[in-house]
Amino acid sequence: MSAVKAILNKPVADEEVKLLHFIQEQARRDAEISLARRKCIELEETISDYHEREEKLIEQSTVLKEEIRRLERSRSRETANLEYLKNIILHYMCSANVGKDHMINAIATVLHFSPHEVQLIKQNQSSWWGTT
Repeated sequence: MSAVKAILNKPVADEEVKLLHFIQEQARRDAEISLARRKCIELEETISDYHEREEKLIEQSTVLKEEIRRLERSRSRETANLEYLKNIILHYMCSANVGKDHMINAIATVLHFSPHEVQLIKQNQSSWWGTT
């Protein structure tokens, strides 16, 4: 025990104090570096998540733009079909019996009539706009 007391009672040299100070500073720096590395990893994960979200949004935007283009094309076709239907009906109403079967077929096609509906129209053709 006297050896332990001798070591404890021994005055501490300035070099030992400096060494202890440097060891504490190094431990503090190591802890700061470790914390900074963890934050860096978290930020990299966050950036990765944002990139994934961005890619999904770009993909969704592309899909929506294509859907808009498709709907615009469809609307354009519907307008053309409506104009065509208007002209056929006008010719049907203004014409004599000549070519009315052909016009009925065109009207049925544009309006997507079933075969049964076409048959009903042809059977009741005399009641349409006073035709005979």
